[in-house]
Amino acid sequence: MQRNKKLIPALLLAVLFSWALYNLLAVSGLLPGSGQVTEQGDDGSALLSAELKAEVTALNTADETASDNEWMAMVTQASSGRYYKDARDQALTLAASRALEAGKFAVAITAAEVMYRPEPREDVLQAVVREAAKTRATIKYSVRAARNLAKLEQRRAANAFIVQAYETLAKGGQPQDAGAGHAGNAGEPAAPGAAGLTVGPAGVGQ
Repeated sequence: MQRNKKLIPALLLAVLFSWALYNLLAVSGLLPGSGQVTEQGDDGSALLSAELKAEVTALNTADETASDNEWMAMVTQASSGRYYKDARDQALTLAASRALEAGKFAVAITAAEVMYRPEPREDVLQAVVREAAKTRATIKYSVRAARNLAKLEQRRAANAFIVQAYETLAKGGQPQDAGAGHAGNAGEPAAPGAAGLTVGPAGVGQ
């Protein structure tokens, strides 16, 4: 009986340690389905201009999200232990959608990186690719989001869209919304924008 009493606290500590380790790995993007690129190869990024590559190299999303405490608090709440898998991803999608609407692309990318399932994560990243490519000042976030897409075909299509958008912006034009869709095949819809993302529990971020 005495041995059982000592065993219970040890088991509780083990459970707490496991949960803390899981959250650490998820936030770091080291768990399967947490933002890792799964296919390597020619993804079309070599066609990006040297100027744009330099902007992305200098981009530090950690610094930018740290300056957006209120927005990051919404992401932290959504990724906390209150939700599990689908519900957690829905909450993060809602946070990403609101961040996109406010032009907080670094926050939206961070929300995508800690999602559990690949489908909502890819939708958010595709939305960032398209929405951030609308101005010269923000297109660097499109490149960062494209790098985080898991599938090689998705990254190729996204980078092709970014190259075209950058050239259009350089000429003073406005990029078309279509073109950053999944795999880039004809007839497939473009990635959803902020309004097209599926949102989750209404209480998050309110």
